Amino acid sequence: LSVESLNMNLNKIKMNSETAKEKLPFEFGDFNINGKNLDYYTNSEHLRLASAAINKKQILLNSIGFKSTTNSSDKNNFDVQSKSLLVKIKSWEMENSKLKVEINEVLVDDLKGKIKTTETKSKSKNNISFLEFPLKINKINLKNSDLEIVSKGKPMALNGLNLNINQLELSQNNAQKLLLKSRNYNLTLRSFNTNPSQFYKISANNISVNS
Repeated sequence: LSVESLNMNLNKIKMNSETAKEKLPFEFGDFNINGKNLDYYTNSEHLRLASAAINKKQILLNSIGFKSTTNSSDKNNFDVQSKSLLVKIKSWEMENSKLKVEINEVLVDDLKGKIKTTETKSKSKNNISFLEFPLKINKINLKNSDLEIVSKGKPMALNGLNLNINQLELSQNNAQKLLLKSRNYNLTLRSFNTNPSQFYKISANNISVNS
């Protein structure tokens, strides 16, 4: 992790024998974190942010880049950028050493780039141990986006993508597989192109889909 500048404020900090039993061994009333020019590396990804501002009510990330640093056939590969990501939080709390959160809105602006999905199914379980399910997101809004998605070597281009999803709920079954359901959604595309085989191509303009 590399950060040009980082500021953090916490208040009403409490630590005792009860809080020490939790994964986060203290309680606090409010917090504010902001940083500039952040780079985070793992063995296979690089995340960069021009700026970040996080508090109890929202998360705002600007000029985001997320890129895979390896090209493995058994993992999804990403090279995407976004102007901004805004997450408005309705409520959150630690419960039984897990984060219980409800999100009012997720807004992703100007998402661009390429996603290459794996050709083999991963046998690993989606064990997100720090989250309390179900996770509720009241609204997701993806706007002004252009994406190229490659699956099994077949490219698909989505240009002028706008997507709205309402009342999304993320849950986990006994096999630790993630399940998604939503009340309704609306999708519009300026253009769509795909090459399902070497013999033909499918394209369309001004697409609208809703439920």
